[in-house]
Amino acid sequence: HGHSHGAGACAHEHEPESDSGDGWSLYQFINTQNVSCLNESVPNSVRNCFKPYSERCSTDKYLESNDDDEQLILYIPFTGAVKITNICIVGGTNGSSPAKLKVWKNRDDIDFSIADDLVPLQDFDLQEDLNGEIHYTTKIARFQNITALTMYFPENFGEDFTRIYYIGFKGEFFDVKREAVDVVYESQAQMKDHKTPGADNGPLARQID
Repeated sequence: HGHSHGAGACAHEHEPESDSGDGWSLYQFINTQNVSCLNESVPNSVRNCFKPYSERCSTDKYLESNDDDEQLILYIPFTGAVKITNICIVGGTNGSSPAKLKVWKNRDDIDFSIADDLVPLQDFDLQEDLNGEIHYTTKIARFQNITALTMYFPENFGEDFTRIYYIGFKGEFFDVKREAVDVVYESQAQMKDHKTPGADNGPLARQID
């Protein structure tokens, strides 16, 4: 759970231009319409967390857990594959910021019944960070080829509910559309092979191997 401090607080005027330059532009590649959250107090309010890095201190919209239950599980699909190098989280005041985070990649089946027992890709001890100045460093070798990220916040700093204003990812985006098309063509070709009469199928299959 290493972290590094960012280049300054929210007052800096140059930050809107730095969104892509400093790598915090992965929010553009989040499939926001299909982001989901377990235990959010307002349906679809999870989408409020994802915005440009320059807007990370905006407090007019947020994600909040239900009262008397501080836990949240977020499922965040991307429009392609991403490599994530850093994570930034801006939480609420008065103990409502998340205190711990566990993450998994490319899983859409994680809920509260298994999250505590499942070995995460990485876990983080979080700090209260109202200005988005702390950037949590990922174990980069594990954070490659991510098409969806699951984030589990099991506890906060003492409030009855958890509030999150901003979640940001730093890294790289890889368009996988061409690769996906190739896979489709390949599977169609294999299906044709299987439909060929038995006499032809043997030698053809051996040639493909």
